[in-house]
Amino acid sequence: MQRIIALSLVLFGASFVLAQHHHDQQPASSDEYGSAPITVAGYLRDTECLLKNPKAATADTDETRACLRACVRAGSPLGILTREGELYTVFGKETPDLQLRSKLEPLTGQYVRATGWKVTRGGSQALVLKSIDLEK
Repeated sequence: MQRIIALSLVLFGASFVLAQHHHDQQPASSDEYGSAPITVAGYLRDTECLLKNPKAATADTDETRACLRACVRAGSPLGILTREGELYTVFGKETPDLQLRSKLEPLTGQYVRATGWKVTRGGSQALVLKSIDLEK
C-alpha cells in the first residue's frame, strides 16, 4: 500500500511539473507581456558570431555570408540587429516553438520588419514574434 501511495505521489508531482513547463496552450497577448506589440526593423542573423566577434555586424562578403549560413544551420540562436545596434533575440509565441527556426532560416542575412512583444531580463532583450517579413 505504501508503494502505491509513493508511486501516486511521484506521478502527481511529475504531471504537475510537466503542466507547469508546457506553455504553448495560450497564444501570446498584450496582457501576458504587459505592453502592446512593438515593431523592430533590422538585420536577421545568428547571434553567436555577433556576440563573439566585435567586428561582426551584417554579412556583406562571401566569407561572412557563408559563416552566417553555417552558424544558422548549426543551430546558433537568431536575433535582429537594428541599425542603431540594438540586438533582439527572437522567440516564438509557443515554448518551445518547434516551427520558428524553419520559418526564420530563409530570412536570415536579410533586413526584416518584425512585430511582437518586447521582453527584457537583466541586460538581454528579446522579441516574442507576432509577425515577421522582409523589410521593404
